[in-house]
Amino acid sequence: MTEPRKLQHPIAFLVLYLPFGAPAGFGSVPLAYQLHQNGVGVTELAVFLSMNLVPNTWKVVWSPLIDTTLSARKWYAIGVGITALAFLVMAFAPLKRESMPLLDAMAFTLGLASSVAAMAAERFMAFGTSDEDKGRAGGWSQAGNLGGSGLGGGLGLWLVTHTHLSWSAGVALAVLSLACIGMAFRLADPPRIGEAKSYLASLKEAGRDVLTLATRRIGLLAIFICLLPMGSRQMKIARSPMRFRHRFSTSRPVSFRVIR
Repeated sequence: MTEPRKLQHPIAFLVLYLPFGAPAGFGSVPLAYQLHQNGVGVTELAVFLSMNLVPNTWKVVWSPLIDTTLSARKWYAIGVGITALAFLVMAFAPLKRESMPLLDAMAFTLGLASSVAAMAAERFMAFGTSDEDKGRAGGWSQAGNLGGSGLGGGLGLWLVTHTHLSWSAGVALAVLSLACIGMAFRLADPPRIGEAKSYLASLKEAGRDVLTLATRRIGLLAIFICLLPMGSRQMKIARSPMRFRHRFSTSRPVSFRVIR
């Protein structure tokens, strides 16, 4: 197998990561806004929003499958395709309390599928960028993550409030996500990792790697940073239900003061 070519610019990962960020923005802003308008309570909204995050806490379990089975292009297309399908289901589902079990399941599906797409994008990053460009690629990927969240929330809410079509945000994000697949097919497909190993062997090796990293200074520092109680992610998720509960304007951003 020939070695993948180097990317001309790490900005490609901005595009690849848009479908990973879009579900969080979509669920926490336009969908939460419409559900609250239809009588869904803050507690139910909190459960709904948390369902999108659950798969990200367990994706280490299926990450060996992404690395060792199909090509990165195929995994990315599968992840983004299911993400787009979930967007469409949520777009046309009745936005009322009786639909919350379906919407919770679709929120979980969005989180699972988008995490698969993100892990496939990480394979492109690991093998398709030079060591000098890996930091820039990581930065652009986070720009795509946050940009996708902004599009899912900001663009989604604008479409819902200006077109008065409840399905407009979900359809727009589904189309945007599918368009991102084109970028994956413009990049050289990276090789599989440990094709001869079984799933359990790959999972055990990943566990050993994590334990090895945790015994080193740089690994402990990374773990410490990840576990800092900054709460920024949770504050972002909590913002929409709090805004609707306290009748804040949907056209005006809500700010939170950090007490030092």
